[in-house]
Amino acid sequence: MKLRLSYFGWMVTRHLADTSQLRLGVSPSDDLLLDLWTGALAPASGSLAEKQLLADGLIELVDDSIGKEQTFLRCRRNPFEHLTKIIFEFTTLCNFNCAHCYNTRVPRLTEANPELLAQAAGTFLQMGIRRFDFIGGEVSRYGNGWLELARQIRTRGDDIVISLYTNGWWLEQSHFQAAGKEYADTWEYLVDLKANGVSHVVFSLDGQGELHDASRHHPGLYRRIMSGLAQIRQAGLEPRVSLLIRPKWSDS
Repeated sequence: MKLRLSYFGWMVTRHLADTSQLRLGVSPSDDLLLDLWTGALAPASGSLAEKQLLADGLIELVDDSIGKEQTFLRCRRNPFEHLTKIIFEFTTLCNFNCAHCYNTRVPRLTEANPELLAQAAGTFLQMGIRRFDFIGGEVSRYGNGWLELARQIRTRGDDIVISLYTNGWWLEQSHFQAAGKEYADTWEYLVDLKANGVSHVVFSLDGQGELHDASRHHPGLYRRIMSGLAQIRQAGLEPRVSLLIRPKWSDS
């Protein structure tokens, strides 16, 4: 196995070298970073400096088949190496007026060109990204076209993770409309999410019980979310919670 700078390490070392903060003979770590900066690759030795730089994410192990030219080109061509997730803020429209949210102070917009996002998603998939989040606003209600985009992305691989972030307004509802589609009940909606490639449903929570309901201005919402977790799992989806902790709520 060989050692090379990670893209993060390449950026850090370039900065340190340009500002004369790295010098040969100062420390084994500095020496190794400079060797990789100038020579691209070095044999793995198992030294303490090597182990520490690996732990810090500044260097990485690669197969012996990787060459010097390939390593240099990689650093110059892939500035997004450590990008692991894409977040599509599909809409700023929301049916809630939560106490802490900035949403009321931004323009009220919904994505008008999902096809353009589909092209971007194709590029991200080619880069190896496998996690995509859809947020709002409340994308489940106002993000017309988001579910079709999720379906298109999901067809590109079984390892792709697609998460819907939601306030849970649709739980225990009947005969409702979500993102331009009609649903008879919550179960039909969950089945459609699953069929279109959604893997995770993430609920925003601000605390327990009445605290959450007061923040969201929707009595009973916390109970509906807690009661709906089993149904979400039954539909083959993974429920998750995105928890906002504010100082005055921390004791809850």
